[in-house]
Amino acid sequence: MRDLGCLEIILTGGEPLLNPNLLELCEYARRLRFSVIVKTNATLLSEGVIDGFRRLHITEVQVSLYSLSPAIHDAIVGPTGSHAKTMEGIRRCREAGQRCRISCVVMRSNYQHLEGLKEFRGACWRATRIRSSRDPAT
Repeated sequence: MRDLGCLEIILTGGEPLLNPNLLELCEYARRLRFSVIVKTNATLLSEGVIDGFRRLHITEVQVSLYSLSPAIHDAIVGPTGSHAKTMEGIRRCREAGQRCRISCVVMRSNYQHLEGLKEFRGACWRATRIRSSRDPAT
């Protein structure tokens, strides 16, 4: 991949934190001098995982957050309580100094909440930003 000009590897899923070998995969990619981004819902981001990301100089953790409203976020992703776990993962990243990006697919059920996400981003941490895209199916 390096020979083809690839500079960055994005680990996504499903949920990449379900892979018991995730840190080893990150370490291998970093040894090959790739920039590594992990896309996650952040519900499984433990302090140990974040410490591993920091040790390996993971470029960024990209977190899916659909609304600051727990009811709306949880309705979109499924399990009740996901919002609280996602927010905890973001908090842990922030406290550890791990760069974190909020990613939000804009759809009918959450478009009215984008301003809140922007305010959260600003109040949360300077390195957190929102990247939105349209979901034509909703």
